[in-house]
Amino acid sequence: FLRLVQENKARRDITFSLPQETNSADLLLNFTLEVSFVLMLNSRYLAYLDSIQKKGLHATLLATFPGAIRIGKGHPQFDNPNATPADFENDLMLDSRNATVSRGLLSAGITRIKPNYNIICGKHTTREALVARGLAYDITYFLPTDADREDFRYIPMEGIVYHLIALTNPLHPPVPELDRFMEILGEELAAAGLSAP
Repeated sequence: FLRLVQENKARRDITFSLPQETNSADLLLNFTLEVSFVLMLNSRYLAYLDSIQKKGLHATLLATFPGAIRIGKGHPQFDNPNATPADFENDLMLDSRNATVSRGLLSAGITRIKPNYNIICGKHTTREALVARGLAYDITYFLPTDADREDFRYIPMEGIVYHLIALTNPLHPPVPELDRFMEILGEELAAAGLSAP
C-alpha cells in the first residue's frame, strides 16, 4: 500500500493521505476523504462494522491475515524453530500508544501470554530498536513476505486475526480513478497471497 502511494503521489486525480490520529469515519461523512483503510483486530471487528454501518458508511473487507509475534535477531527465541507463544510469557512486550491492543488481544483468545512487563512505546524508532536488539517483542500482523526477513522473525499466532477494511461513503460522487486504484490494490494483495475470504 505504501509503495502504491509513493508511486502515485504526484497524480492530480487521486489525493493520498496517511493520517495517524484522525477519525476517518467523520472525514468520510463530510466528504473530505474518498476512501479510508482500517486495520482491525478480530476481537473488535463486528462491533466496529456495526458502528460504521450505523453511520451510513460502506465497509469492504479486502484481506485477512494472522497476527504474529515479532522478535529481533538478539532475542533468545530467534533461532528456535519450535518457538510458541508460551515461550514469551515472561518477556517484555511493547504495547502501542495506548493499552487497547493488549486488551483486544487478550479478549481475542491469548491467555498464555501474560508478560511480567508490558510497556507502552509510542515512539516508532525506539520501538524498532528495542525489538531489533532482542530486548522485547511486539505483536503485529504476518505477511507472506515477512518469512524472508533476516533482521526480524515473525511467529504466526493462532486465534489472532487482522482485517484490512476499506471504508467509503456511498453518497460520495463517483471517482473513476479511485475504482482503478482499488483494482490495483486488489491485484497487489492477491500477488502477496492475501485476499478476502
